[in-house]
Amino acid sequence: MGRRRGRSRIVELRWTCSSCGTAGILGRHKVCPACGSPRETEEMSMAGLGAGDYQGGRNVGTTVTDPALLALGREGADRFCAYCGAGNRASATACARCGGTELVDERPKNPPGAPDDDPLPLTPSRPRRKKGRRFLLFAVAAAVVFGGYRYWATRTHDLAGTVSAMSWRHDTVRQRWVQVTRSDWRDSLHPAPAKMPVDGKGERPGVEILPSTCQEKFHHTEQYACGTENVCSEESYQVQTGETCSESCTDNGNGFATCTEYCSPTYSTEHRTVCRDETKYCDRDIFETWCSYRTWEWTDVETKTVAGSSKQGTHRDIAWAALTPGALERIAKRSQYEVVVDYRWDDARLQERIQPRKLGQEGERPDGRARDGAYLSWTLGEEVVVEKQNNGDVAGVWRGKARDDPARRR
Repeated sequence: MGRRRGRSRIVELRWTCSSCGTAGILGRHKVCPACGSPRETEEMSMAGLGAGDYQGGRNVGTTVTDPALLALGREGADRFCAYCGAGNRASATACARCGGTELVDERPKNPPGAPDDDPLPLTPSRPRRKKGRRFLLFAVAAAVVFGGYRYWATRTHDLAGTVSAMSWRHDTVRQRWVQVTRSDWRDSLHPAPAKMPVDGKGERPGVEILPSTCQEKFHHTEQYACGTENVCSEESYQVQTGETCSESCTDNGNGFATCTEYCSPTYSTEHRTVCRDETKYCDRDIFETWCSYRTWEWTDVETKTVAGSSKQGTHRDIAWAALTPGALERIAKRSQYEVVVDYRWDDARLQERIQPRKLGQEGERPDGRARDGAYLSWTLGEEVVVEKQNNGDVAGVWRGKARDDPARRR
């Protein structure tokens, strides 16, 4: 419920005679009772509507009940004689003082074309909110700082480096195709016959579920609707407890004012318990079938390792151990290679370790960045270029001597 307009009433104002100074003259009088001077436009700013004339939001003026005074108060704003300036009732056709027939409304303080004696100061415009602008400026500044740091951090420098060490490791593994027992959920098992390898290839593991091994086993927990339950909670609500009223008074321009009552409801916060039936959920364990099965897989049965480090100008020691596969066996080879590059950065001696992916051919010299090049393409003691970023990361290692070539920078 919003604001409600209540009753209206008429109150009588009081004015002060500018000729003799008599104050508190009732608004019904258009002539000063003391000196007989007529009420003119400059005496229309009457007492009775100031801040001190209100108490508890209501005007303290007495409500006019006399029918004649009510008619006078509701008649309309006074009109003033254009000749003598005397005030007259709104319904008058001639001046009560001089008989002039030209009656006008209250004369404005500054007639059209007259300069303003006391111009009102311009109302300053409300300053714009700067919160959004400040946030935008902060975001832009943060983006600039972050972008600048990222740009600086990824700038690179070409540093002279030298291959200081090279090492390798070769594992020769003999693997056997063996039958094993495993367990898994029945839904993920697809029985199929196994196929034995020929010369270490062409095999298929197969799946054979073992009889009498399948059993129910806990798989997961799920929720389900298991009825309803009465759930109660406290809630607050507003209750109208009455209303507060105040008056707004408007000068009628004739010695009276109209006061209108406006009322707004008042509320209090109350609390109550509200109960409702809601769906109840319970947990239950879900079981699924777990089975053991036979399958085949490759298993390491023997490993021989040969390892070493390359010496200046030769890779002759690199070799593989020899193993002979038997029936249902094969030979697998695994390798690890490492090249160590020494370089200096801000007077600190550092190392970059490179793990080539393959052995390659001796004398192989790939172009460009050689981080993943063949092991045999490297030579102990050769000069390389370490591309170092400002943030300390190594962007790459190049073959050849260091030189300041912008085309090689990222």
